[in-house]
Amino acid sequence: MQYLFNLGLPVEVLWDVNLRLAPGHYLQIDVLVLTPFQAIIYEAKNMADRLRFESGPSRLDKFDSEGRLIDKL
Repeated sequence: MQYLFNLGLPVEVLWDVNLRLAPGHYLQIDVLVLTPFQAIIYEAKNMADRLRFESGPSRLDKFDSEGRLIDKL
């Protein structure tokens, strides 16, 4: 985000944004960055162990501390 601040543009950073889409339905955004030209959404996932991004098909593999595959996300 420091890059955006260095551009000298007006930037608003909103943390933990909750938007009501319909009665009983909400959308949660970790960080929403607004500039005059765009909105940028940052989502953070708190995941332990080792992760590997794969393609064909796209997926995220999760390995435990001993290198065993424990989940395909």
